Order: sequence, then C-alpha cells, then structure tokens
Amino acid sequence: MTYDLHGAWNISNKWLDAFLNAHTNLTEIADSLDLLWRNGIPSGMVNLGLAFYARTSTLGNTLCKTPGCAYVSAGKAGPCSNSVGTLTNAELADIITKNNLKPELFENEAVKIITWGDQWAAYDDGDTFKIKVNFAKSQCLGGVFIWAISQDSSDRASSKGLGAAVGRSFVPAQEITAGTPDPENAYCAAQMIYRSPSADGTPTAMAIATPHALTDMSK
Repeated sequence: MTYDLHGAWNISNKWLDAFLNAHTNLTEIADSLDLLWRNGIPSGMVNLGLAFYARTSTLGNTLCKTPGCAYVSAGKAGPCSNSVGTLTNAELADIITKNNLKPELFENEAVKIITWGDQWAAYDDGDTFKIKVNFAKSQCLGGVFIWAISQDSSDRASSKGLGAAVGRSFVPAQEITAGTPDPENAYCAAQMIYRSPSADGTPTAMAIATPHALTDMSK
C-alpha cells in the first residue's frame, strides 16, 4: 500500500508533525522497498499501490504552500467523498477546471500538487502513473494495483492514463458484462477491464470495480 504515507494523522506524530508532503511520494516508496530487498523479499511478490485520490490539507499561511510548509488541519471534504483530508480524482478534476488551476509536477517524487485558497492537494495522474510504473518495472515488481476505480472521473482520465502507462487498452465493463452503471453517478462509473494488445484480445488482467484493481506487468 504505497499510498497514505502522509495525512492529517501526522499532526499528532512528534516524528512527522504537520508539514506538507505527498502521500504517494516516490522517494519514500523507494526507501520503503529497500527495506524489503534487504530482508530478502522477492520483488516479483510485491505490487505497487497507486491511488485514484488525493490527500489534502488546509494551509496555515497561504504564502507558504510548498512541500515542507506547515498546515493546520485536514483539507475540506469534497461533495461526493464527503471526507475531510481526501478528494477523489473526480472531485480534483472539477476543482482544477472550476478554478483554472495549473498542477505542478514534482518529477522526483512522481506527484502533482494543486493549491486553491487555503487548500492543498497532492495526487497522481497519467504523468505520475507513468513515472511510477517505470519505477516498478525497474525494480522488477509483480505489478501495480489501484485504490480505487470508483474514484475516477466520468471521462476515465485516471484509468486511461494508467492504461497508457502499463501498455494496456480497455473497454468499458458494461460492454462485456451484464448491467450498466448508473449514468447519474459520474464518480462511480469507471469500471473497465484491461486487455493485452494481443491479436485475440485475451485479457491479461482484470480491473475490478471495487475496491481495487490489479494489473500484472509480467505478462
């Protein structure tokens, strides 16, 4: 579970405290994996977790909003997730559009950051998924998994970005399975199945609607 490395719970942690940091920071993920390698864990048994949501914070000083700056509390709850300190990628997409935001890419950490008002969010998208997937391949990991497909936007931007990163195409689940997602619920209509680019289209990994999806990169 290489997400939720940071959150509002840091506020009461004397070793971490309330300083801005992305919850999917790749530099910290690499350090965590190093512990596994030093203990002889086979890399093929390890899968890299990817998040379709952000961890958010409320700034104490809107002039100090870069990683390492202090924050005072969890970020405000979103209209769908309704949970302080987190926003789905669907909610982020709306915020970026409505506030005309330009996300900042932190390439070494493989995360993107946005700020608006006194709010701060760190998240992943197609660009950072590509960096993380390439890292996973460089470490010979078994695959990557998602938490959670239901947090994608209605245009499936995160799913498409991840599909491109792992070299998979997808078709909507409703085209190959019984049942149709509720069209009114844009935040929960992102079920899909990843297929290999092989001629017969034989699936190599299935993306389950909830709670997560697994893509095996070894095939």
